[in-house]
Amino acid sequence: MKKLFIAALALLIVFTAGVIIVWNHFNTLVTPRVERLLSDALQVEVKIGAIDLSADGGAQVRDLTIGNPEGFKAPYSIQTQNIDVQMDLKALSGGEIHFSKIELKDLYLTLDYKLGKTNFGQIIDDAEASEQKQVEEQAPESSMPVIIDELILTGARAQITAPMLKEPVGVALPKIEIRDLGKEKKDLTISRAMRVFLTRLASETAAIAGDRIPKELQKAVSGLADALNASMKQLNQTLNQAEEGLSGAGEKIMEGASEVKQEIGDLFDQSDKEDEHK
Repeated sequence: MKKLFIAALALLIVFTAGVIIVWNHFNTLVTPRVERLLSDALQVEVKIGAIDLSADGGAQVRDLTIGNPEGFKAPYSIQTQNIDVQMDLKALSGGEIHFSKIELKDLYLTLDYKLGKTNFGQIIDDAEASEQKQVEEQAPESSMPVIIDELILTGARAQITAPMLKEPVGVALPKIEIRDLGKEKKDLTISRAMRVFLTRLASETAAIAGDRIPKELQKAVSGLADALNASMKQLNQTLNQAEEGLSGAGEKIMEGASEVKQEIGDLFDQSDKEDEHK
């Protein structure tokens, strides 16, 4: 009996060690895949230190850096050391990426202005062009619906740079909460979610800086939301024209496409009201 117990214990130890090794190897495979997905979506280099996964759909993203477009001097646009993510793994079988919660902590961003455009504006434009190309090529990445129940940002700080500023302007951002992204119409993609988030970050940063930044920069940032709405409308027109050639996942995006502009506007209004109540 004692020998049988020892043998069973040895098998358990070997099995546990095997699971840990396989899981850690799986984690190392996920990180470069997510880096490539985000880099392709934003058209700038995205680097991730590590992604630690848990079996229940949770993940911790460490040391995320989003680069800057060519021509902007800051080494990065966004940097954060810790992102807590919770996913609904069952949704993947239905062709959806469903995040129940994404929480970014102690994010640091640089809003850089040059020749009438901000680095965030350039990233958003490049991301829109990239998604447009993917839609025309009927790439599956362009059409997989994304749902985000809750997106929370805490402890964020921003630095604003521009040629007409003698020195950078620093601001602390309030807690930002965005809820129910893509939940009703199922027309949100990774690219769209990132563009909505970047637009909100830039808008909050410019609003808090106020008169400390030049009017040209304020105008460039204020136009981001309108440009986002217009680009999504144009993209949805392309989707409608290509309807017969799109797969079932792409067809989900088309539902309610004519109401995308109103959805984004409602999103900002809703988030602002939530912030005021807090």
